[in-house]
Parts: sequence; C-alpha cells; structure tokens
Amino acid sequence: MKRIFLIITLASLLFVSQNVVAQSYLDIRINEVQITNNKGYINENGERCGWLELFNSAYGTIDVGGFYVSDTEQTDIVNNPKGKVFVLPKGNPNTIIPLRGYLILFADGNTKNGALHMNYTLDGVKNLFIYEPGGQIIDRVELPEIPEDESYGRIVDGEGAHEPLSVTQRSIRKASIDSKIGADKGWRIMEYPTPAVTNTTSKVQTKSEKQKETDPYGLILFITCFSVVFIALILLFFCFNTVGKRAMKKNPKLHGVDSNTKLDEALEAGASVSAERYAAVALACYLFQEENDVHDYESDIITINKEYNHNSPWSMRR
Repeated sequence: MKRIFLIITLASLLFVSQNVVAQSYLDIRINEVQITNNKGYINENGERCGWLELFNSAYGTIDVGGFYVSDTEQTDIVNNPKGKVFVLPKGNPNTIIPLRGYLILFADGNTKNGALHMNYTLDGVKNLFIYEPGGQIIDRVELPEIPEDESYGRIVDGEGAHEPLSVTQRSIRKASIDSKIGADKGWRIMEYPTPAVTNTTSKVQTKSEKQKETDPYGLILFITCFSVVFIALILLFFCFNTVGKRAMKKNPKLHGVDSNTKLDEALEAGASVSAERYAAVALACYLFQEENDVHDYESDIITINKEYNHNSPWSMRR
C-alpha cells in the first residue's frame, strides 16, 4: 500500500509540475508587430528591419527557447512544419523574458545576424502564430494593412484577444480581462511604435489633475470637507449626550442629584457638581502649580553631629 501511495504521489507531482510549466508558456503574448521599418528601431547590427515583440504577461521569468514563430496554423509543427517557421534557439540567455518583460525578434531573414534574427521577413505575412516547444498554439494575431513605419500592437500590454484556452488553463484574472474585449480585440494601429517598452502611451494623470477636471472651482471639495467635519461633530454630540444621560440614570448621586428628586426634572434643570467640589479641585490645581510650589520651610542652621568612628581620618593624630 505504501508503495502504491508513493507512486500515486510522484505521478501527481509530475503532472502538477508539467501543468505549471504549461501555464507559464501560456502567458507569452504577441504584443506588437512592425512590418516596414524605414525610420524606427535599429538592431544591434545598426540595421532597420521589421520586428515582432513578445511579452511575458506572467509574474515570473519564462524561457522561450524552443518556441516556434510561424505564419501558418498547423497541427504538427514539431515533426511536420509547413510555411515559414522560425525556431528560437535553446540554451541562449537572450531568450529568457523577465516578468512583465519584452523580447524583440528581428524579421530580417538572416539568422547569421544573431540568435534573435528570424529566417524570414514579415513582408506579405497576414497571420502570425506562436507555438510552445510541444507544438501547442499559445497566441495568434491577424495582421491588417499596417502603414510604413507604424506598428500594430495591443492597447494594453498582454491584454486582448489571444488563443482560446481550456477551462483548466484559465485563471479568474485573465477570464475577467477576456470578458471585456471589444470589437477591436484589444489591438490598434500605432503611429508611434514602442519596441521593448509599454504600448500604453496615453498621458498619465495625477489625482490632482483629475480632481481639477471634475471640480475646477473646488466647490465639491469644499462641501465635502465641511460636511464631514459637521457630521462628525453632530455624531460626537449625540454620542456624548447619550453616554452622559445613561451614566446619570445609573448613579444620580454622583452628579449632584438627590435620590428623592425626579431624574427627568434634574436633567432638565441641568444638575451639576456642587460648588465645594469645584473649590477643592481649584485649590489642588493652585497648590501644584510650578510657580506656587508649596513645601515645608527649612531653617538655615547646619547641625554637625559627632561621629564615633575610630577609623575616621578626623580622629587620627599626627
């Protein structure tokens, strides 16, 4: 029984580990594409060419070594590749994408220029597919007519339409994001391409700027602040008033109310502490003030008593 339990446990751990790897692969997205690049991004060789940007939408590092980039949808790209296919090299540190990071693949048609240079260009390409090393499609994009020196990218990095996932491969966060995809599928033509940086180029407004737009004269802020203050004061008044009345009802004598006096009459008359108590408190405060420090007066006569100590140096004769 122990051996069977051990085998089942190891098999479960193996399945979970494979599932975790698959989940990380599914977080890779095609984020931006530029086909014609005459004035824009320059690669490490000082040349301009079309490029493809991959984005890691996960919060962990992912190595895309062994991934396939193709213009054709196919069922067995590992054993029977069709159309244009580029395989990212394995064991290369340049294929590691950090969390929420980017990777640029240069579509110059010359793999001798570097590990991230594709073996074909994007001229005439209408679709792009990303396959993980096992051959599963993890993302795709249909390319429209992209003007020269412009790009086609996701409005928000990693979000928008992507390859449909099975129920076991979905997460609550991504399912909620997918439900908000509009007619544009989360993509747009970008007049100013943003290779290796975020696609969100809109101006970020501070809270004060947003407040200025909604309340240019500060009237809403003024009313809100004063309302909060006055409401707090009113609540404090009712709170202390209620607590005071309950305390007087529990022990009327502590508040100067005779037991024979009706409590309601005493409350209406404003029962208070007796004058003797006020006088005693005032006198105590006066006596303990710093400038009126009261203590016993001592005489200025110093008394020296003889000490019988044979070892005292004063009793020694020289």
